[in-house]
Amino acid sequence: MKHLIACFVILTALFVAAPATQAAEWLSVVSQSGETYSINTDITASDDSTAYMVWVKNTFDTPEARSNYTTSRAYSSTVYYKETLYIFTADWNKFNIMRVVCYDATGNIIDQYDNTEASEMYYVGDGTITEYLCNAAQVVTQLRAGTAEYEQYIRNGGGQ
Repeated sequence: MKHLIACFVILTALFVAAPATQAAEWLSVVSQSGETYSINTDITASDDSTAYMVWVKNTFDTPEARSNYTTSRAYSSTVYYKETLYIFTADWNKFNIMRVVCYDATGNIIDQYDNTEASEMYYVGDGTITEYLCNAAQVVTQLRAGTAEYEQYIRNGGGQ
Protein backbone atom coordinates (compact mmCIF):
# COMPACT_ATOMS: atom_id res chain seq x y z
CA MET A 1 0.00 0.00 0.00
CA LYS A 2 2.87 2.40 0.83
CA HIS A 3 4.32 1.65 -2.59
CA LEU A 4 1.04 2.50 -4.31
CA ILE A 5 0.71 5.74 -2.37
CA ALA A 6 4.31 6.72 -3.16
CA CYS A 7 3.74 6.10 -6.88
CA PHE A 8 0.52 8.11 -6.77
CA VAL A 9 2.30 11.03 -5.08
CA ILE A 10 5.10 10.96 -7.66
CA LEU A 11 2.70 10.79 -10.59
CA THR A 12 0.55 13.59 -9.17
CA ALA A 13 3.63 15.77 -8.64
CA LEU A 14 4.75 15.12 -12.19
CA PHE A 15 1.38 16.11 -13.63
CA VAL A 16 1.33 19.29 -11.55
CA ALA A 17 4.94 20.10 -12.46
CA ALA A 18 4.56 19.15 -16.13
CA PRO A 19 4.20 22.70 -17.48
CA ALA A 20 7.28 23.80 -15.54
CA THR A 21 9.38 20.93 -16.89
CA GLN A 22 9.22 22.35 -20.40
CA ALA A 23 11.73 25.02 -19.37
CA ALA A 24 13.64 22.92 -16.85
CA GLU A 25 16.20 20.34 -17.82
CA TRP A 26 16.13 18.37 -14.55
CA LEU A 27 13.08 17.16 -12.66
CA SER A 28 13.62 16.25 -8.99
CA VAL A 29 12.14 12.82 -8.26
CA VAL A 30 13.18 11.70 -4.78
CA SER A 31 15.40 12.79 -1.88
CA GLN A 32 16.62 10.55 0.89
CA SER A 33 19.66 10.09 3.14
CA GLY A 34 21.22 13.38 2.05
CA GLU A 35 20.91 12.63 -1.67
CA THR A 36 18.57 13.98 -4.35
CA TYR A 37 17.78 12.10 -7.54
CA SER A 38 16.57 13.99 -10.61
CA ILE A 39 15.89 12.96 -14.19
CA ASN A 40 16.73 14.92 -17.30
CA THR A 41 13.44 15.56 -19.07
CA ASP A 42 15.07 15.13 -22.49
CA ILE A 43 14.50 11.35 -22.69
CA THR A 44 15.70 9.63 -25.84
CA ALA A 45 14.07 6.58 -27.45
CA SER A 46 16.24 4.13 -29.35
CA ASP A 47 15.89 4.15 -33.14
CA ASP A 48 13.79 0.99 -33.03
CA SER A 49 11.77 2.19 -29.97
CA THR A 50 12.79 -0.82 -27.88
CA ALA A 51 14.52 1.22 -25.18
CA TYR A 52 14.72 4.64 -23.55
CA MET A 53 17.87 6.43 -22.43
CA VAL A 54 17.46 8.55 -19.30
CA TRP A 55 20.10 10.71 -17.65
CA VAL A 56 19.82 10.74 -13.84
CA LYS A 57 21.54 13.33 -11.64
CA ASN A 58 22.40 12.14 -8.14
CA THR A 59 23.30 15.17 -5.99
CA PHE A 60 25.05 14.54 -2.68
CA ASP A 61 23.38 17.26 -0.61
CA THR A 62 25.11 16.80 2.74
CA PRO A 63 28.78 16.61 3.71
CA GLU A 64 28.13 13.11 5.05
CA ALA A 65 26.59 11.90 1.77
CA ARG A 66 29.49 13.41 -0.21
CA SER A 67 32.03 11.85 2.12
CA ASN A 68 30.37 8.42 2.05
CA TYR A 69 30.27 8.30 -1.76
CA THR A 70 33.74 9.78 -2.26
CA THR A 71 35.31 7.43 0.31
CA SER A 72 33.52 4.34 -1.00
CA ARG A 73 34.98 5.02 -4.47
CA ALA A 74 38.42 6.06 -3.14
CA TYR A 75 38.43 9.39 -5.00
CA SER A 76 40.97 12.00 -3.98
CA SER A 77 38.52 14.85 -4.81
CA THR A 78 35.08 15.19 -3.24
CA VAL A 79 32.18 14.13 -5.46
CA TYR A 80 29.29 16.62 -5.25
CA TYR A 81 27.10 14.99 -7.88
CA LYS A 82 27.12 12.33 -10.54
CA GLU A 83 25.17 11.85 -13.73
CA THR A 84 24.25 8.33 -14.75
CA LEU A 85 22.88 7.24 -18.10
CA TYR A 86 20.24 4.55 -17.60
CA ILE A 87 18.74 2.44 -20.34
CA PHE A 88 15.20 1.16 -19.75
CA THR A 89 13.36 -1.37 -21.88
CA ALA A 90 10.32 -0.06 -23.78
CA ASP A 91 7.98 -1.76 -21.28
CA TRP A 92 9.85 0.03 -18.46
CA ASN A 93 10.43 -3.11 -16.38
CA LYS A 94 14.17 -3.69 -16.96
CA PHE A 95 17.22 -1.41 -16.90
CA ASN A 96 20.96 -1.15 -16.94
CA ILE A 97 23.50 1.61 -16.44
CA MET A 98 25.40 2.71 -19.54
CA ARG A 99 27.63 5.50 -18.24
CA VAL A 100 28.55 7.33 -15.03
CA VAL A 101 30.20 10.77 -14.76
CA CYS A 102 31.26 12.18 -11.36
CA TYR A 103 31.75 15.91 -10.72
CA ASP A 104 33.33 18.14 -8.08
CA ALA A 105 31.77 21.28 -6.57
CA THR A 106 32.69 23.45 -9.58
CA GLY A 107 31.41 20.99 -12.19
CA ASN A 108 34.78 19.58 -13.19
CA ILE A 109 34.78 15.89 -14.08
CA ILE A 110 36.48 13.74 -11.44
CA ASP A 111 35.84 10.41 -13.14
CA GLN A 112 33.76 8.90 -15.92
CA TYR A 113 33.30 5.36 -17.07
CA ASP A 114 31.18 3.30 -19.41
CA ASN A 115 29.53 0.02 -18.52
CA THR A 116 30.91 -2.42 -21.05
CA GLU A 117 28.63 -5.15 -19.67
CA ALA A 118 25.43 -3.18 -20.38
CA SER A 119 23.97 -5.87 -22.62
CA GLU A 120 22.39 -7.64 -19.63
CA MET A 121 19.22 -6.02 -18.31
CA TYR A 122 18.01 -6.15 -14.69
CA TYR A 123 14.47 -6.01 -13.37
CA VAL A 124 13.39 -2.76 -11.75
CA GLY A 125 12.80 -3.65 -8.09
CA ASP A 126 9.65 -2.64 -6.24
CA GLY A 127 10.14 0.29 -3.87
CA THR A 128 13.65 1.09 -5.11
CA ILE A 129 14.98 4.45 -6.19
CA THR A 130 15.35 2.97 -9.66
CA GLU A 131 11.60 2.29 -9.66
CA TYR A 132 10.84 5.92 -8.77
CA LEU A 133 13.18 7.15 -11.50
CA CYS A 134 11.68 4.71 -13.99
CA ASN A 135 8.10 5.78 -13.15
CA ALA A 136 9.00 9.46 -13.44
CA ALA A 137 10.74 8.94 -16.79
CA GLN A 138 7.79 6.95 -18.09
CA VAL A 139 5.36 9.73 -17.14
CA VAL A 140 7.55 12.41 -18.74
CA THR A 141 7.70 10.32 -21.91
CA GLN A 142 3.93 9.86 -21.92
CA LEU A 143 3.34 13.58 -21.30
CA ARG A 144 5.68 14.49 -24.15
CA ALA A 145 3.94 12.02 -26.46
CA GLY A 146 0.56 13.44 -25.44
CA THR A 147 1.79 16.98 -25.99
CA ALA A 148 3.08 16.07 -29.45
CA GLU A 149 -0.23 14.42 -30.34
CA TYR A 150 -2.17 17.44 -29.07
CA GLU A 151 0.05 19.88 -30.99
CA GLN A 152 -0.44 17.80 -34.15
CA TYR A 153 -4.21 17.80 -33.53
CA ILE A 154 -4.20 21.62 -33.27
CA ARG A 155 -2.04 21.97 -36.42
CA ASN A 156 -4.57 19.79 -38.25
CA GLY A 157 -7.42 22.13 -37.37
CA GLY A 158 -8.37 20.89 -33.91
CA GLY A 159 -11.42 18.90 -35.01
CA GLN A 160 -12.98 21.76 -36.99
